[in-house]
Amino acid sequence: LVENGIEVEKIEKLGIRNSDPLILEGLKKITYDGYLHNGNEILMEIKFHMDAAKIDWFMARARAFEKIKGTKPELWVVAIEIDDVALDRAEEYGIRVITRK
Repeated sequence: LVENGIEVEKIEKLGIRNSDPLILEGLKKITYDGYLHNGNEILMEIKFHMDAAKIDWFMARARAFEKIKGTKPELWVVAIEIDDVALDRAEEYGIRVITRK
């Protein structure tokens, strides 16, 4: 992350309230593993192992963020391991992936 200009100590966990029953089936609180706002907004999904289902769930929560907050953040996935299908899906969604792979 540091190599990408991200100060790790500035990343925080984020939870936002959702009162719209049409967003994520009315899930009351939507959480994000990492959130950084330093001029740009970045949402992060941080996992040891990333698969396609986790990418899809992250994307669903990212879309909810856009609807609730009215802004479109950059999307990053940070994972030690990532499946090839998940990597392809992240690319389709425009999600930046940081992994050792």
